Amino acid sequence: MQLDDMDITCEYLEYLDDSNQSYWGESLPCWVKYNSKTNILSIKFEYEQEENEPTTYVWFSGTVNTFTNPYTVELVSNKPDVTKETIWLEIMNDDEDWYFEGLITDPYTENIDGILTNKFEQRTIFINQV
Repeated sequence: MQLDDMDITCEYLEYLDDSNQSYWGESLPCWVKYNSKTNILSIKFEYEQEENEPTTYVWFSGTVNTFTNPYTVELVSNKPDVTKETIWLEIMNDDEDWYFEGLITDPYTENIDGILTNKFEQRTIFINQV
């Protein structure tokens, strides 16, 4: 598989655990860019924030590991004040379109019996070129 420069529009779906129902209820747009000189993959997602806060866009970026089959990448947010999620993806194509599958890890803190405990939620993500 050869990963060339790309700047494509995609749709993504997220699923919680082994649920067959989409986390957001519908597929949502995202934008994928890849620079073959640097091996950097970046994906832009739209984030709705708390009340009275404007919607913002967050880029997740990481270096693609081209020594694996399929290729893999771990992406981190450029706006940790908006989200601390990380995304791990496998990259595949069918000679025409690109597909990305993986896990989103969303860390959070929960108060359990007065003790702040670090936890995380994992969601499956599927990204398809449109």
